[in-house]
Amino acid sequence: MKRRVVITGIGPATAIGIGIKDFSHSIYALRTCISQIPKCYEKNYTFKSRYFVPKPEFSLKDSGVHKSIEGMMEEPARLSVLCAKLALEDTGFKINNNDKYFQVDGLDNCAVIIGIGMSSLQTALESYTAHVADIDGQGYGADHTKPRFNRMVIPMLMPNSAAAWISILFGIKGFSYTVNASCASGSYAIGEAYRNILSGRCDAAITGGVEALAEKNGAIMRGFDMLTTLTRAKDGKPLPFSNKRSGFLFNEGAGCVLVLEELQSALKRGAGIYAEIVGYECSSDAYSIVQMDPSGADMIRLFQKITR
Repeated sequence: MKRRVVITGIGPATAIGIGIKDFSHSIYALRTCISQIPKCYEKNYTFKSRYFVPKPEFSLKDSGVHKSIEGMMEEPARLSVLCAKLALEDTGFKINNNDKYFQVDGLDNCAVIIGIGMSSLQTALESYTAHVADIDGQGYGADHTKPRFNRMVIPMLMPNSAAAWISILFGIKGFSYTVNASCASGSYAIGEAYRNILSGRCDAAITGGVEALAEKNGAIMRGFDMLTTLTRAKDGKPLPFSNKRSGFLFNEGAGCVLVLEELQSALKRGAGIYAEIVGYECSSDAYSIVQMDPSGADMIRLFQKITR
């Protein structure tokens, strides 16, 4: 019998809501969360895009993670752990606290595959500044704080940390890795998780995408702004499906993790099912590092392959 793959848990963490209930309510209520860029962003540069979406505010301590462990994480890893816990709770798995870590009952033969585009650079920038700058007691940045070299900078910067911390904190001992495919990273991760369950490599997967580009002086947003990819709308609304669109709205950070399961395993434990994944394809248009092929030829070929 051909294996089938279903979604049984959803864990979003965004500026408009954390958790499936609050997030869904905000979506249906058409809620937005758009803020003007802070004045400190424009100390040495004038932004063409005037708005951004702030990252969600949360503490993993409220989710049972010890503060000493949270202190070893950069923002993408914090988001991935929060979203994973929300997704596991949503799908009905019992999560037990075990000293500093969790134990998930009944989650066997599970993988962790997380997609991430470029990750946060906050700790890297601060550590680099502390290493090379002759600060001599002078402050750094808008808040005039002295930069500190973080001894955990290497494990905090590793792209795989988003997936690794889920594996470590929840005791998931199946294969675990991070997928990087720019803006499509989360979709790639879900697709790879689907294929692995379909082929029998695992029976369940914690998967999805996280991104955190917050930087207290706006340097990362400036990079996107200089590429002219950000919206210049006067109210900050990007209008993506309008002929008046002018680019995307910069988001400091968000994430969503799903729990995928093999259908029979999910039915056996009485899990609620959101949807079934029935296919996954991917391709590259081999056109530009920052733009899509305006002809759309590759998308047409991919659509024909899917519907064939």
